[in-house]
Amino acid sequence: MNKLSNLAENIIGSEVIKFANIIRKKIEDGEKILNLTIGDFDPKIYPIPNVLTELIQKYYDLHKTNYPPAAGEDKLIDAVLNFINENMNTDFNKNEIVITAGARPAIYTTYLTLLDNGDTVCYPIPSWNNNHYTYLSNCKHLGIETNEKNNYLLVASDVKEQIQDITLLSLCSPQNPTGTSYTYEQLKDICDLVLEENKRREELNIKPLYVMYDQIYWMLNYNNKHVNPIDINYDMKKYTIFIDGASKYLCATGIRVGWCIAPDHVISKMRSLLSHIGAWSPKAEQLAVADYLITSDIYIYNENVKEKILNSLNKIYNDIQELKSEGYDIDCIKPNSGIYLTVKINVPNVKDADEAFNIILDKAKIGLVPMYAFGMDNKELIFRISVGTVDGTILEGFKERLKKIYE
Repeated sequence: MNKLSNLAENIIGSEVIKFANIIRKKIEDGEKILNLTIGDFDPKIYPIPNVLTELIQKYYDLHKTNYPPAAGEDKLIDAVLNFINENMNTDFNKNEIVITAGARPAIYTTYLTLLDNGDTVCYPIPSWNNNHYTYLSNCKHLGIETNEKNNYLLVASDVKEQIQDITLLSLCSPQNPTGTSYTYEQLKDICDLVLEENKRREELNIKPLYVMYDQIYWMLNYNNKHVNPIDINYDMKKYTIFIDGASKYLCATGIRVGWCIAPDHVISKMRSLLSHIGAWSPKAEQLAVADYLITSDIYIYNENVKEKILNSLNKIYNDIQELKSEGYDIDCIKPNSGIYLTVKINVPNVKDADEAFNIILDKAKIGLVPMYAFGMDNKELIFRISVGTVDGTILEGFKERLKKIYE
């Protein structure tokens, strides 16, 4: 009997990758599928900055291919701190940051650092991967069903009655998978709640309530200024773990340069954990990103990328609103950040999102991700659209494709 650990026996693989693999197989078989599944960038449409490419090549030519320092290259740490402190009006220091191979190791290590078996993690539904990290950490799930009224973001009133039970509040803004982000007022209400609760816990000398704030898409914000907990109240610095990196706003998902910024006592233990896990970002890429972050090119590049992404988002949004006005049972939220849209497609005569996914794929030749991949009920016919692998030219005919769902 090939029995493995209970953790391995019961783990569920990435549902997003599952759907992407189904679509990839159809494309390999010659079908013309519009693939809007993976939260990635097609490098032919969104190449990384030329300057960054040259810098990466430079450091490989200089043979910077050995192990980096476990906490990250000092040069990159300095560059990230200067970049973040300047753009977000913060005062983080070298003891409050660790470099990781993208955001995932930073997120998982945050869970391992803060949580004991049986602690409660609170996260919005839908959200990316929180259910899986909570499972891997052997913690209790408090998944909060969000709604369209609040742009599918978790708000203070959702958690107020259960705040004393929560150890980690996991938030993401701009949000994956919804393409929406917090307003100042929404985030202020949450921060006020956290600070009030932590005042109670301090008096009882018990573990505080921490907020993990995943802001990996923060430079891809179109309508609103990005807000973070320290913007709201400086006291939140003691309780906030920031997840960030170069992957999204440099369209550089493959170079694996991420970072976590948090209170020094948290970072100290994260560094220790990561020294055993070994999830280090490659040395050449670290040095290249360090050089790139201090150039003005990053802002020029970012504005160009934002314009292109927003054009694609608006193209899809406008097509869907036109179909809705024509009487089709379809709708979506106006995107304001990131690379995603949340769309509701009431496919006729289906029992669940899996069946709807297959009909959309077979009839419209469009690949989407059902939101149950992010924790929603499989009966909800709500989907994530990702635009990182398309542009306006590729999206021509999108509206006509959607009509075929209803034929």
